[in-house]
Amino acid sequence: MQLNGLLMHKDTLVADIKNNELEIINQGLLPLYLKRNGSLETWIASRAIDAHRPHSRLIKRILRLSAADDCEVALKVNAATITDNWWIKQTAEESLKYKDVRFSVNYFDNLALKGDPDSIERINHPEILTSRSPELTNIGSFEKCWKLENQEWWLYKLSNAFQTFSELFIFEMGSMLGFDMAYFEPWESGTKTLDFTENAKYDFEPAFSLVGEEVDYFTNYTAIHALSPELAQEYLDILACDALFFNFDRHTHNYGFLRDSDTGLYLKMAPNFDNNLALIANGYPSQVSIKRKNDLFINDFLDLLDQTNSTYYLPELSESMIDEAFELVGMNVHYDTIKAFILNGYDRLAKELPTKAAEEEPER
Repeated sequence: MQLNGLLMHKDTLVADIKNNELEIINQGLLPLYLKRNGSLETWIASRAIDAHRPHSRLIKRILRLSAADDCEVALKVNAATITDNWWIKQTAEESLKYKDVRFSVNYFDNLALKGDPDSIERINHPEILTSRSPELTNIGSFEKCWKLENQEWWLYKLSNAFQTFSELFIFEMGSMLGFDMAYFEPWESGTKTLDFTENAKYDFEPAFSLVGEEVDYFTNYTAIHALSPELAQEYLDILACDALFFNFDRHTHNYGFLRDSDTGLYLKMAPNFDNNLALIANGYPSQVSIKRKNDLFINDFLDLLDQTNSTYYLPELSESMIDEAFELVGMNVHYDTIKAFILNGYDRLAKELPTKAAEEEPER
């Protein structure tokens, strides 16, 4: 598609768009992917709802977008999202302001989440169909939706019991261990998490913007370290949590960075989120894998520390912390199996790494 107009950040002009090419006006507020000379079309398309989700197909059908490509879907709402402040003002939209594109209501939430006949009936009215919905730029493979509650956006996600337990338990355990975790709560059919950008007070940049789809730890660490050594150290916290709790679904769209929405400066890694495909999400470990002797994610984490000559201080973990997390989550699972799996993983890491207690000991 041929796109002409402006790339905006709030009401600040970031770049002129002429036939899909950018003329940069404000380098400091440019999205990282575009700063790396990435394609504008690819960046816009990456913001569109996942085309493979069944409920996304329902949304697109009711909005007459079934034949639209990802760029067209995202541009239906000016490529605006809940979690950052960038948007596209096309040539014919000269009078459009930031307040016009920001989301203040979402009539499509239940349709995106449940896809049930009642949801279709409720929104199939002209005045609703013309409203702006953040679901068109709500990415990810699980059925989910944004709900506005007490002026705060919450992301609801459908999940089965094992996935729900894994997300909630890792949130509780990660918080106890001192990791920066996105806040999660249960709801009747899954989990919900509070928007960690605080309604785009910060801009979330996924790691995809920096390294594309590359998941190799060394490649990611090296690129992040070039951006900021402090961010690289925070990235190690995410990997340590993934190693300990067997997160096999860490990819470059479910971790990233928070930028100051006024200056564009990188402040910190985004809080750790999206752990529903970890721990027991695919079932309980066998009597072999429970020992964690040849655990892929522990091995990869330790290899990265060796490759980069990095020192990482492991947070202290106790059985009582695991007990408390089980109690807080309050779901019926095989407690002893999960506890052994975690403790065995921790023991493997602790044999190779110093602990936080060692870091804090005064020099003699």
